[in-house]
Amino acid sequence: SCHQSRQPCRHHINITATSHGLLQLEAHCGHMGKGGYHHKGKGKGKNGGGGGKGKDLEAEKRRLLSRLHWDHWALSRASDALLSDKEFMLEAAKQGGRVLQYAAPDIRADPEVVLEALRWDGWALGDTTEELRSDRHIVMESVRRNEFSFRYAQGEMLHDKAFMLQMVSLGVDLHEVCEEFQNDKDIVMRAVLHNPKSLQKAVDQFRLNPGFILEAVQADWHVLNFAEQRFRDDQEIMFAAIAQEPRALCLASEGFRRNKLTVIKAIRINFHVLQYADESLRRDWDVLLEAARYSTEIGRFAIPPEVFDNPSFRTACDTRLAGLGELEPLLQVKFSDIGNGQVRATANILCTEDWDPVVYAELPKEATIERLAELLWVEVLLDVLETAREGGPDRIHLVLRQGEGPVSPFDAQRLVSEWCDF
Repeated sequence: SCHQSRQPCRHHINITATSHGLLQLEAHCGHMGKGGYHHKGKGKGKNGGGGGKGKDLEAEKRRLLSRLHWDHWALSRASDALLSDKEFMLEAAKQGGRVLQYAAPDIRADPEVVLEALRWDGWALGDTTEELRSDRHIVMESVRRNEFSFRYAQGEMLHDKAFMLQMVSLGVDLHEVCEEFQNDKDIVMRAVLHNPKSLQKAVDQFRLNPGFILEAVQADWHVLNFAEQRFRDDQEIMFAAIAQEPRALCLASEGFRRNKLTVIKAIRINFHVLQYADESLRRDWDVLLEAARYSTEIGRFAIPPEVFDNPSFRTACDTRLAGLGELEPLLQVKFSDIGNGQVRATANILCTEDWDPVVYAELPKEATIERLAELLWVEVLLDVLETAREGGPDRIHLVLRQGEGPVSPFDAQRLVSEWCDF
């Protein structure tokens, strides 16, 4: 029974979860009117317990506004008079309260109040009228606060590509857009670049398309995190990612990271990638010398001390005869034995069509290939080579007449006699 009237009455119990993980219990008594509670009731009638008119209404305003700072459900105890008061509801919206879900219908249709409410609570879009949910400005403001509120949007704008490009740029999920735009490359690309994880929700024509993946990775290497595993074996895609961030090598397959030639190519793109190469390659002299070609500082953080301090390795670093793989040879060399342990090396310049001088160098059979490179470089006209290729002796790539030659920079340490089977 009601403790005020001492008569049987029906009670309405509201249980609300608060932001502090507690349950808030509110008992509404039929004798007290809306907003009336046993422990706070101050009278009868429609506005009883929630404040009355005049001074009581002003007191209720102050009380509720003070509570909105920490209790966003405070308006659930407001009287109908306050819930229909635009000035009060606008002030409540500025306090960050959950306004629209309790507001009177005319307040829910007021753009000024709605926009203020949306600045604090993107979900408020669901409590507005259909007309405002079709308003581009209103929807845009809502999505800026909460991209998930887009599900309440409606109207012709959902089929406007320019508008939808803005929406996915703000984080709207690809599953929320219409089927027409789920198959639109521009929309999908914009969504993926805003949130690379969106790639997992793209349709197969994009998610499994190597060209699309490459274009996305070239713009943002993080896309690789959500690409199919087979794309992590694709050299073009992996190199596009490595060019931006050497850590991208960690996303490659194990076979890719252990492939010597592949890692050397990656080093040429971004020498910092050596830090993330397989441990076996971080001790491989061919790989380390290739990295040293691009940075004298690399030994401080990537090359094991026992290798970096090795005198032979340091000598090879200083000479840096040739690289692996794709470097075009500058010199083609033919050897002849001239007696007394000496060898004559005859070299033709291959790097230019306008010049084809023959260069000679004589040296002991026990000289190293790196010494041969130094001698040939001194004898060759510098301006000819500089015309064809920038750099110094580290860009010379020697090949024998029959097309054979050093297979790695470290072969610079080999003797001429071993190289040519004298």
